[in-house]
Amino acid sequence: MRVNSISLGPTQTPIFAKAAGASPEDAERGIENVEAAFAALLPTVQAMPGMIQAEDIAAAAVFLASDEARFVNGHDLIVDGGITAGRPAATMKAAWQTLAEGLRFASGT
Repeated sequence: MRVNSISLGPTQTPIFAKAAGASPEDAERGIENVEAAFAALLPTVQAMPGMIQAEDIAAAAVFLASDEARFVNGHDLIVDGGITAGRPAATMKAAWQTLAEGLRFASGT
């Protein structure tokens, strides 16, 4: 038996705007604003523009369930676009502030 997990980063869904108080309809329409806000956090934006997609997480899960991962056990596969790769605290603070502003914009507050 294998036991693995996936730690995902900001995935492009309307949940972020909903958490900021947007209605479900506004959250769907405001996803571009949320994506722009997360761009400041993702160090890989230049190489891989955009947020993580649900398909990216699904691909990681399929890999871990496949025979190709038969010797992968007890592993947490991080699919976060490099957020946890480590960046200076000042850079991350500014990025989180930009994200908060973007979420407020997406929620219309």
